[in-house]
Amino acid sequence: MLNEKMLRRVRSLIAKAEATTFESEAATFMAKAQELITAHSLQDALQSHGNQEPSTVQMVDLVVDNPYRGRKAELLGAVGQANRCRVVIGQSHCTLVGFPNDIQATDLIFSSLLFQASFAMLREGPQIDSRGVNRTKSFRNAFIAGFASRIGRRLSDTDQRVTHEAEAQGSQSLVPVLRE
Repeated sequence: MLNEKMLRRVRSLIAKAEATTFESEAATFMAKAQELITAHSLQDALQSHGNQEPSTVQMVDLVVDNPYRGRKAELLGAVGQANRCRVVIGQSHCTLVGFPNDIQATDLIFSSLLFQASFAMLREGPQIDSRGVNRTKSFRNAFIAGFASRIGRRLSDTDQRVTHEAEAQGSQSLVPVLRE
C-alpha cells in the first residue's frame, strides 16, 4: 500500500485539482499526482524484485453507478491502464485486477476524476438544440467519453514518461521487473 506520506501528498494534489475551475490547472495537479504514484510504484517494484514472495495480484470490486455507467467504466479502464491494472466490467460492478499499490492508486484517482467530470458536466447545464430538443443525455454521455479518452491519454503519457526517466536514471533495467 502507499505509505502515509505519499498518500497525503497525492491527496493534497487531488484536492487542489478538485478545487479549481480551470481545466488545465486540474490536469497539471492530476499529472503530478500520477507522477508521484508511478515513481512510488516503480520504486516499490524494484525493491521487491527478486524477493522470495512476490506481491500477490488482487481483485477488488467497485460499484460504478448509473447514469452513464458504461462511460464511467471507460474512465475507470483508462485510469486502471495508466496504473497497470485491468478492469473487468460486469453487470452491476467493475472488478479491478492488479497489485495492491496499483489498485489503491487507480481507485484514488478514479474517484477524483469522476467527481471532476461530474462537476464539469453539470456546470455545462441542460443542452437544448436550436429546435428545442433536449440533448442533455447524449451530451453528457459524449462528455464523459471524451473526458475518459483525454484523461486516459494524459495519465498514460505521464506514466510512460516517468517509467522511461526512471529506467534512464537507474542502472537496473525495469523491463524484467515490470514483466514479472
